[in-house]
Amino acid sequence: MATTPDDAGLLGPDTLRRLWKPRRDAYAEAHLYGEVRVRVHRAFTWLASAENRGPAEADTRLMELWSASGALFATWDAAAGVPVPIEESIPAFVSRLASHDHDGMMAAACRSVGTHLCAMTDDAYLGRLAAARARSSEGTSAEPLLSATGGTMRDWIGEADAERAMGAAMLRVGLTVEQLSWGSATYGGRQNRHAVKRCCIVMRALVPAAIQVITEHGYTDDWGPLCSPPREA
Repeated sequence: MATTPDDAGLLGPDTLRRLWKPRRDAYAEAHLYGEVRVRVHRAFTWLASAENRGPAEADTRLMELWSASGALFATWDAAAGVPVPIEESIPAFVSRLASHDHDGMMAAACRSVGTHLCAMTDDAYLGRLAAARARSSEGTSAEPLLSATGGTMRDWIGEADAERAMGAAMLRVGLTVEQLSWGSATYGGRQNRHAVKRCCIVMRALVPAAIQVITEHGYTDDWGPLCSPPREA
């Protein structure tokens, strides 16, 4: 049963958490949907931390928003003993998410930050990172997402093709976070300020939308093996 209190139907993290709690408790009591409950719980904790960051903490906020999204999309490759690369896990995630998005939450979220999505895909700084990764992803489902331009993004948003719009955005955010996590940029540095701030704005819209789709319609699905399952006490 969808909860759509306004025209867009987009809910904020606090409202989502409040609506999820009684369902979570009921599912836990019935021993149902354990991995989804873990994913959503982890995502909420990272979102809450990100919301407490000030304007000067954009780098930290972005890392936390990315962790919130990773709690939802990341899966474990048992054979390799590592997480599945984002070039595989993100396209698979947005495709599965779209199959459950009966209320158009992904498209609504993309429209709400459409200007930033287009600017992100036109950004020269992010474009260089994406182009290099697109070459190494040739022939995969990630290649067209990494090769997207602002014009392509505008078309996807206009056509309500939220699967590709969201996938392209998340891959670019992932490249920005990757650079930060490798220490390849100065904390608060000038070079990537616009990219980091745009990524924060975009993820503050996309992550809650993904949680809403999962908790409203996708909670019965298998979202893949967790990267780090909870340990028994």
